[in-house]
Parts: sequence; C-alpha cells; structure tokens
Amino acid sequence: MLRSIPVWFSLIAMKSERRGQRLAFALVLRRGRAVARRRSSERRWRLRRQCSITMADHQNRHQREMRRDAKISFGPNPVALRLCPWPRVASRPGSAVCDRAQSARHLRQIIPGHYVYSSATYNSGVIVTSDGIVVLDALNSAAVARAQREAMASTIRVPVRILVSSTFHNNYSKGNTAYADVLKIGHEFYRADLLELMRRENVPAEEQAARLPSQTFRDRVTLYLGDKEIQILHVGRAHTRGDSIIYVPQDRIAYLSELFFADQFMVINDGYGVDWLRALDAVEALGAEIFVPAHGPIPADPRETRQGLQRFRQMLVDVRDAVQAQVARGATEDQAVAAIRLPQYEHLQGYETQRETAVRRWYLQLTGKLP
Repeated sequence: MLRSIPVWFSLIAMKSERRGQRLAFALVLRRGRAVARRRSSERRWRLRRQCSITMADHQNRHQREMRRDAKISFGPNPVALRLCPWPRVASRPGSAVCDRAQSARHLRQIIPGHYVYSSATYNSGVIVTSDGIVVLDALNSAAVARAQREAMASTIRVPVRILVSSTFHNNYSKGNTAYADVLKIGHEFYRADLLELMRRENVPAEEQAARLPSQTFRDRVTLYLGDKEIQILHVGRAHTRGDSIIYVPQDRIAYLSELFFADQFMVINDGYGVDWLRALDAVEALGAEIFVPAHGPIPADPRETRQGLQRFRQMLVDVRDAVQAQVARGATEDQAVAAIRLPQYEHLQGYETQRETAVRRWYLQLTGKLP
C-alpha cells in the first residue's frame, strides 16, 4: 500500500497540471478575443475617420476647382460663375440615399454658356448670354422651378430674361408660375392646348394667367440676346402639335425638349408619329453637334447625344414599321396591340406603360383616324 501512495500523488499532480493548462489556455483565449475586439474597433474608427477626411478633402478639392474656374468671360464684362455646389444631404456619404439626393436635382454645364437643370428624369435647358438667361421648359411645379432659379442665381449669377415653353402638359408647364417676371414665349398651339387643359382641370384664373405665354409665334422667332443668336423653332407636330425647340448656331447646340427622350421609351399620348419623324429630320438638317433631351441622361461627352438621338429615331421607325405590317394584313387596333411587343425596347423606362399607347396612336394615324 505504501508503494501506491507516490503513484496516487503523481496522478493528482498530473490532473492538476492539466487543469492548470486548461485554465491558462482559457485565459489566453479570452485575452486574445478582447485584443481582437479592440483592434477591430480601432480599425472601424480609423476607417470612419478616413472616410470623413476623404469626403472633406473631396469637398475642399471641389470648392478649390470651383474657385479656380470662377471667371468666364461673356463679352467685355466677366461674369463670376460657380459650378454646381456640393449638395448638403442629411445622410451618410456614399449611401444610396445620399447618392440619389445628390443626383435628384442639379445644374450641370454642358459646354461653356450652356447648362441643363435636371430634376429626376426631367431636363430644363439653360442658355447663358452676356445680357441674361434663356430657359427652355419650367418643369413640373413652382417649387422645382424656384429651386432651378435659385441654382442659376447662385452659380451663373445672370438674370433670367426669357422662358420658352414647349410641352403644354403639366409636367412641363406648372413651373411657369415661378417666372412671372420674365417674357414667356410659346407656340400658338402650345397656348391653345395649355388653356384648354387648364380649363378642363378647373385651374384658377390667376394660375392660368401665370402659366400662359405672353408672346406666341407660328414658325420661328430669332432672338439676339447679348452675344448670341438664339433661334426658337417649330419644326412641326411631334410629341404635341405645338412643340418648340431652340437652336444656337454659333455653338451648334439644339435643345429639343420632348422631341427627344434619351434612352427612354417614347411618350406619344398626344403625339403624331409620322410628323415626329419629319420633325427629327428637320432637326438633323440644322447642323447641330449637341442635342439636349427633355428626359434622360446627357453623356460626359455631349456630342455623343447624336447617337442617342439616332437610337430614339430608330425606335419611332421600328414602331411605325411594326404597325404598318399589322395594318397591311388587316389587323384591328386591338389585334395590333396584342401582336406588337417590341422586345428590343422592353428594358427602357416607360416601356410597360407606353407600349400599348404608342401602338394605338400610330395605328390611328396610319389608318387616317387622326386629324
């Protein structure tokens, strides 16, 4: 029995040693996890700080570039210009909300002296001269129009002299009320159709007066404002019967309003497809190099808008040809709508809501049922 005592003590010692090892390992593991959590927290803090500093540096660099390019000469009098400021958004930089808010409304220079103000998918043209600004289309509300005027006042710092209106629909005429202090010009059909629309919707007389143009024209008006010749043209029925476009010959830029939907499906509820194609042919004959759409993006190189306009014209041709084929085989209007799917355009914004309307409108015109 005495011989077994050392063995017994040895076993106890071995068990104690293993227990101590396990305790030491657990302690090391806990300490390791604590260090890892602390280091992870430090990394997150450094990343947040770096992101904040990077964003601040970006804004400061953006402001330095604005100050560097601050003076552009228009004739004998230099006019201070400030490019689109960094929008203040109550959102985390880089978030989807922040990005959407930044892109929702902004004033962008296309080429020197020419800008576009975008609100969602709507575009308003801005032509700057040494004697003032000409705006094409006031967009869809007084609030949006006031925001555009504030953007122009703070960046271009030249007064608005003239508002030209093209489409009588609400999304391009309600903003007219924010331009009570300027000369408003529109085609004679634009005025007539806008007046009919407002009466049908029981718009108050005061608002009607604020939205209607103060001067109309039939074929063309040529303005000589400051250092630019600005041609306001009616090239025929298209999106509506009273569309206007603006062409500035010296800069070879044409503002097409809703004659041009960039990378979007056509909206032709009140349109005339056959005439629309002829109108675009007249636009092509102007000799412009840049074509500003009423809807959709403008490429970084604005001369690439020519390709966008050609794609849009091809869409009109494809719809016309498809409807003509159905008419030739004796299809009814409903049969044509069911048969014509235009799958090559189903990815475009507006396809789902406008495909049927487009087919029906083209069918009516090609069968002689539109006046």
